Amino acid sequence: MKYRRIVSKLLQRSEEKSVLLHTAMKVYAYKRAKKSARAKSLAAETSPLTASLLINHLSFDPRSATIPVLDLAGPIRRFARSDDPDLARYCTYLMLTELGLIPKRPGASGGLLLRHLGVRVKTKKIRLLPGFFTDLFNLKMKVNWDQVLGKKAHSEAQRRSNLIRGAWKGNPSFLITVLDNFNDLLIQKLSNEAPATKGSFQEGVWVEQDSRFWKLASTS
Repeated sequence: MKYRRIVSKLLQRSEEKSVLLHTAMKVYAYKRAKKSARAKSLAAETSPLTASLLINHLSFDPRSATIPVLDLAGPIRRFARSDDPDLARYCTYLMLTELGLIPKRPGASGGLLLRHLGVRVKTKKIRLLPGFFTDLFNLKMKVNWDQVLGKKAHSEAQRRSNLIRGAWKGNPSFLITVLDNFNDLLIQKLSNEAPATKGSFQEGVWVEQDSRFWKLASTS
């Protein structure tokens, strides 16, 4: 109990509050938890990096592994369906090599791994916009962008988000142009759905400007 109290206060006393300290604290706690409680807590882990580190430290790292991988089968199956590409790929690999199982509807990266091995499976569709807004602007919105924008505009918005990510640090002028056109698309599509602004907006058309990007030309 003395050590538990010391460990429980480490994170709040730390100035960095790094993922390594957070992971070490959880490894200490999970090793002393009951099997069912440990699996339930690990499956609820929200950080993909922390989840993968915990699985490795608990079951595979020779310096700390004390828990059989079968005890973590539930979390591993869940994380194989993750939207995070690294976590999904890692847990898909563990399911194949350690559990002898093929994931049902794995994440996109896990599905690519399975198809490379000759296994045909249905995978989750990749949704780029939620991660785009979260990673670049810290906006955690639960929006069905496919439904809001329509399939055609949603596909273009995802392509545009990839362009913005690629130019985020390297080409400011191109970044501003693409980001401006990306905003045009969102404003037009969302305004077209709102009763108060629908009359001022009509369906836009995409006109090719050059091989690098598209511009939304409003017909309002």
